[in-house]
Amino acid sequence: MKLRITLSIIVLSLWTVLNFAFTASEPLISGQTAVAQLQDSNTGYFIAKIGASFNGTGLPIVILAGIIFVIWFKPIMNIFKDNGTAAMIASLGIGLYFGNSNVYASYNTIDEVEFVQIKANQTAFLVPQQGKTMEGQGAFDSAAFLAKNKIAEKRIQIPHQLLPKGGNGFRGLVTQNVYIPSSVLYVVTREPYVRQWTKEASRGTATKDEAFYLESKESINVDFGVSVGAHIKIEDSATYLFFFGVSDLINQNDNVDFPSVVYAQSLASVMDRVVHQRVQTLLANEFGSRKLSDCMSQKVEIMNKVEKQVVGEFAKVGITIEYVGYASALNYAHEIQASIDKVYIAEQEAAAAENQLKAMSARAAVADIEIKRGIAQALSKWNGQIPNLPNFIVVPENFMAPMKDTMKNLIPGILK
Repeated sequence: MKLRITLSIIVLSLWTVLNFAFTASEPLISGQTAVAQLQDSNTGYFIAKIGASFNGTGLPIVILAGIIFVIWFKPIMNIFKDNGTAAMIASLGIGLYFGNSNVYASYNTIDEVEFVQIKANQTAFLVPQQGKTMEGQGAFDSAAFLAKNKIAEKRIQIPHQLLPKGGNGFRGLVTQNVYIPSSVLYVVTREPYVRQWTKEASRGTATKDEAFYLESKESINVDFGVSVGAHIKIEDSATYLFFFGVSDLINQNDNVDFPSVVYAQSLASVMDRVVHQRVQTLLANEFGSRKLSDCMSQKVEIMNKVEKQVVGEFAKVGITIEYVGYASALNYAHEIQASIDKVYIAEQEAAAAENQLKAMSARAAVADIEIKRGIAQALSKWNGQIPNLPNFIVVPENFMAPMKDTMKNLIPGILK
């Protein structure tokens, strides 16, 4: 009997050390082996499946119970012989207690298997929550699938660990335990973004007014819409997540403090808030430094400059801006637009009048040429004879001979 007591004390002492080491290592094992699932490998899945079993279900205390049972096997058998029914009930209670590792928790006692689907338009990172969280984490290599023209999609299991909420330190003899993820999946959805930020709900991609309201150097108001497109590259997913953080969206049944899946802020949300405001600021600076006439004549140069700056700035934080351009005409106050229209009409009328003057000069020159040409043709056909005159007019003989010779000499000069 003394030997059994001594052995039991030694085993309990060793079990305390074993229990501490095992408790500390379980989340490391389950969390970091789960990353192997992201590999394009069957072996990786098998390793992660084994690691998921290290979830704090009380393996050390089961081992302890087995050793104690062996040490006290003979006395236990004697008890069965003396009072079989009572011993059987007690043994059954102990067996149920140690055999079902989930009964000790007061709520959420079952470690339910949890799977998450990584979709084709998502980049995912599985991050262990303890230990080597940087070197231990892994990313689903969507780019490798793309390079081989394959669909990048995978279902992975989220490993869990037991989080004690109180008790005397002996696992299996505590209350208020709960399972939490030992690795968390961070997801970046790469859905492209295309918008028309306009005033009219009928033309833009949102029902609210998203137009840009600016003023020129003379404080003349102008507004217009902008068209923009953007996306997140696979290799920029971690950068995007770092700068813009996570959303409030969580999966159904996830705990707010210990979620299994964490989603990055949507690209649409970031574009509508952060990028829209930056474009507004840059356009305001450009229009505010120019007179209205320069704003109108240099509007293409202004937008090209803003687009270049926006593309460069947001490429550094994980967003690829594809284009930024006008989505509508420049709009002014009614009085300003009326004045602009009058100036334009006046310019067109002046241009028309100038063209008419040029046309009149040309027509006068043509008429002069035609007159001279007609005179020349008439002289070239004249035979030098005077038309029949009344009888009372007497013309001396050879009177027209000198004039005939003179006219013939003048014809070439007239035709020039």
